[in-house]
Amino acid sequence: MNNELLRAKQNAKEKGAPYRAYTYYLSVPIVTVFLYAMLLLNISVNSLGYLTLIFAILAHVHGRKLTLLSKKKYLAPCLIYLGEIYTLIIMFAAFDGILLNYDLLLLVAYAIQLAAIIFFILTARDIKSVYPNMKDEANEAQKRYLEMKRLAKNK
Repeated sequence: MNNELLRAKQNAKEKGAPYRAYTYYLSVPIVTVFLYAMLLLNISVNSLGYLTLIFAILAHVHGRKLTLLSKKKYLAPCLIYLGEIYTLIIMFAAFDGILLNYDLLLLVAYAIQLAAIIFFILTARDIKSVYPNMKDEANEAQKRYLEMKRLAKNK
């Protein structure tokens, strides 16, 4: 029974991987737009900008497991990484006084993040087209695993 439980758990992980990747690929644009809306409303976001980086890393990790997708799935997280590194370099240069007017350079950073948002949405759409029944399969595999876990616990 223990072997069957482990097999059901592994099956639930495998069947749920496309849905988890899909949710992360959709969450990055949502979080980014939300943070930009907060900035436009003059609400201080402090270190909330790193949420985008964290979700991009999670999307990258979960997207790596999807073998049916093209290599385009790596482009969006890499653009987020590039934008974060670029912004970090600009901020250090601005703090050191090397850059007196860095508004144009920040526009490049915004353009990189906008491109990343577009590629995240395109990749999420690709995931949905390659795995059309991902949510149902993930839920079914999770139900089977929980049922087997409940049966093993009762014995």
